Amino acid sequence: MKIKIPYNRREITDGKLINNYGEITAELDLSINAERKWEAHFPALAEKETVFAYVERIQNAAQTPQNTAAVVISSIKALYCFLNSDDLESFDKFAGLFDLSDAETIRRQVKTLETALRLVESGSAASSKN
Repeated sequence: MKIKIPYNRREITDGKLINNYGEITAELDLSINAERKWEAHFPALAEKETVFAYVERIQNAAQTPQNTAAVVISSIKALYCFLNSDDLESFDKFAGLFDLSDAETIRRQVKTLETALRLVESGSAASSKN
């Protein structure tokens, strides 16, 4: 299943802020490979729970103005594990797409994250760490 993640690579040219909108297309991989990626990139979190359980927990977390950034960051970590794309060779590159100073693009990205994580959660057969 393909997913398109919006981004805005902004630059300053001649004292003006220039928006460079785009999308990265990735494959949403709900296979066991997501768990392997979770364990490789986030071992401390993986010791406590599976990536599927993590997604369920962050989906059920009540968002407040105080924890919105934490929920978004958690969602970015989880979603990264389910994505395959030549454009996303590292977590740092993926996280770099999320410019917290660009409210409009972040809103679009969060909507995409929420949709993708709902799909992950609804397809999850594994919920706890063995």
